[in-house]
Formats: sequence, structure tokens, C-alpha cells
Amino acid sequence: MRWILINGGFLLAMYFGLFEGIEVATNVVLLIAWVTIIVSPFMLTDSFLAQSQGRKRSVPGLLDGLFDSLVVLLFAWFGYLATAVFYVLHPIVVARFWKRLEQLETSPGG
Repeated sequence: MRWILINGGFLLAMYFGLFEGIEVATNVVLLIAWVTIIVSPFMLTDSFLAQSQGRKRSVPGLLDGLFDSLVVLLFAWFGYLATAVFYVLHPIVVARFWKRLEQLETSPGG
């Protein structure tokens, strides 16, 4: 439910910003996107992984990947190419995070 609210709100802001041309919404979307881009690599730190043990995905990885693909396509379509290129790194980092978390939890010391 939380995933739907957060990402649904983000898509709604993208709609108003990109399709309806509401500049404030565009600025909010770009701010959120760039904060996500900058913060994502920290998901792979040992301390974050340790704090995340026991967490489960809120939605299947495929749905998360489809959402991120849509975001990248919309940024590219509307000319925010740098944002699109760097945002591609976010789902890669997230996939690696889940893989490392799974490895950590299934390892003998985890």
C-alpha cells in the first residue's frame, strides 16, 4: 500500500508537471528524482544492508522495474535526458541491493 501511495503520487506529479506543464510539479519531480539518484548508491553500504535485514519487497521486482522504466521513458520523452540517463542507475542499484540482502541473509554468518 505504501509503495502505491508513494509511487502513485510521484506519477501524479509527473503527469501534472510533464503533461499539464505545471512548473512547480515538474520541479518537485526533478528534485525527487535527483535525490533518489544521489541517495540510491548508499543502499549498498554495509550499514544500510545490516539495518535492512529482515525486510521484504513491498511489490514484486518486476512491477518496480516497470515503474522505473516508465519514469525513465517519460524523462527521456520530455527532454530531461541527463535525468533519464542517471535515473537508469537507480533500478540497477535497487536490484543489486535486494541481491546482496538475500546473500547476506542466506550466508552462514547472516
